[in-house]
Amino acid sequence: MKALLDQVFGGQMFGATGLTPHGFCLAWQPGLIWLHAGSDIVIALAYFSIPLALGVFARRRSDLAFSWMLWLFAAFILACGTTHALAAATLWVPAYWIAGFIKAITAALSLTTAVMLWPLIPKVLALPSPAALRSANAALEMQAREQEATARRLAESEERYRAFFTRAPAAMHSLNRAKRIVAVSDHWLEMLGYTREEVVGRPVTDFQEPAWMHDEPEGTARDPERRFIHKSGAVLDVLLSCTVEGDGSFGTWRSICVLTDVTARKRAEAALQESEARLRQIEKLSALGQLAGGIAHDFNNVLQAVHGGATLIARRAEDTEGVRRLAAAVIGAIERGTAITRRLLLFARHSDLRAEPVDGAALLAGVAEILIHTLGRGIEVRVESEPNLPKLFADKGQLETVLINLATNARDAMEGAGTLTLTAAAETLLHDNGPRHPLSLKAGVYVRLSVADTGCGMDAQTLARALEPLFTTKPPGMGTGLGLPMAQGFAEQSGGGLHIESTPGLGTIVNLWFPIAEPAHADGVVPCGEPAVHDSGDERARILLVDDEDLVREFLAEELESFGYTVLPTQSGAEALALLESGEPVALLLADLSMPGMDGIALIREAQRRFPDLPAILLTGFAARALELDLGAATGGTFSALRKPISGELLANRVARLLKGTRARAPEPPPV
Repeated sequence: MKALLDQVFGGQMFGATGLTPHGFCLAWQPGLIWLHAGSDIVIALAYFSIPLALGVFARRRSDLAFSWMLWLFAAFILACGTTHALAAATLWVPAYWIAGFIKAITAALSLTTAVMLWPLIPKVLALPSPAALRSANAALEMQAREQEATARRLAESEERYRAFFTRAPAAMHSLNRAKRIVAVSDHWLEMLGYTREEVVGRPVTDFQEPAWMHDEPEGTARDPERRFIHKSGAVLDVLLSCTVEGDGSFGTWRSICVLTDVTARKRAEAALQESEARLRQIEKLSALGQLAGGIAHDFNNVLQAVHGGATLIARRAEDTEGVRRLAAAVIGAIERGTAITRRLLLFARHSDLRAEPVDGAALLAGVAEILIHTLGRGIEVRVESEPNLPKLFADKGQLETVLINLATNARDAMEGAGTLTLTAAAETLLHDNGPRHPLSLKAGVYVRLSVADTGCGMDAQTLARALEPLFTTKPPGMGTGLGLPMAQGFAEQSGGGLHIESTPGLGTIVNLWFPIAEPAHADGVVPCGEPAVHDSGDERARILLVDDEDLVREFLAEELESFGYTVLPTQSGAEALALLESGEPVALLLADLSMPGMDGIALIREAQRRFPDLPAILLTGFAARALELDLGAATGGTFSALRKPISGELLANRVARLLKGTRARAPEPPPV
């Protein structure tokens, strides 16, 4: 390189003596040498300029798909220019290694460019031609004009829609995805008393009562109820009808809701319901008055018999046989009064049923025999029963009464002429509230008893009220509306239910379901009385009797004393607890349910809390068995319940049973 520079700047390159051996190829002719040298220099300068132009172009158009190829071409052309420059220099300077090295680089770049160029040709050919670009440009311009026209029409349509929405004769609002109000109608503003500036942009929940604060539904919905707040603070009952426009893409989602003010209608409905409730109450009171009159009549007969018998007993005390006869009559009258209270308790579903296994087929056959002679010749009585029918578990006497009452209703519906069908069938429910079953019964096996008539039937309105207490379609004096509710109460207390099917002109079917008798019920009926269970160990046992009624307390004490017990009578729970705390020896506590201050349940609980081994008996006019189960689970001592009125013998036997079972010892007196 130093020799090359010396030759260039020393002037040796331009003399004949400065020619290198390379000049032999050119016959040492200066003109020919300078022709080659000048051409190579010009080519080199051009090749140096072209890469510069390509680099500037590639940098400014970096978006080109093949800009990397421009840089490759620039490198290749630059290497070629350097090769030509060295070709001119080697005419005078033998720098053949440098020229060879540059040629090698040029060769590598040229090969790389050639290899990468061929695969690029199809892609370059796929580029649109200028004609295609002009056509596409024209199409784009046309599309742009069409879009501009569409946007203009859309803006005009939106303006018309906004004007329609604003002036619509309905209270409407529109929400965006954030559930904020974007538009409201004038009627909406008029209904709620706001201005548009006070509403638009705010969440819709700002105008709802807090207890009813809900967003509008996500999709189409009809008539969900909301409460909106008027600007004055008044609350309006509103029904919404909402729909959604768009699917959320490109910001097209919009919910549009129409508000219907139903405040006045709801107030009118509430007033109507209140009036109907008052009317029903008046009807019930009227029917209750009729019922009370009938009950008063029955009880007056009972009281008359009791009063007359007691008066005659007082006058004929010396006539032993007459007194016994009169006492029996008085007891019979009391039993009739007891039957009246049992029917009322059955209606109120507080009756103490005496359930037993019952043969449904035999029961229907027996009832049919009675009905044939009581319903009249115009009524044909049929009995249909499945073979091998399992026994049902219910109070047989009450069930017979219910069936006869239903048959009597059927006779009235058939106006004395028609067919009465009594049916017994087994029915199995695999799931609670069995599918398609009219009642909510637990899974199990039931016996269904049906009473079907061919009478006038009931329309839907009458059928809906048929089981309503005191509702009746019979003329005044012909019915009190207690028959069907009493039948329903009896069936439900027995673990089953009642359902009515009726069609106007085709008759009525009353279905009763009862659970079947389980093996645990094989012993049969729950006894009405109890065998005497006297034990010499219980003789003169001390019984604490608590009742606030003086006569009841006196008679109970005398009856128990007649069976050999010692009775400590008290008239309040507080007095009884004080006597127990004083250390008075007591074998059993006998208390009435209804007493002022502390009732019988509270007394027994407190007494057995203090003296866990003390047995107790509760006397009540309500369901004894239900109370026994309820209180027995809540107390720790032995407990039993009896329903009044009760005979002295039954009471004494129950006392004996408890004392025999527990052998309760009198509480130890507190230490002195």
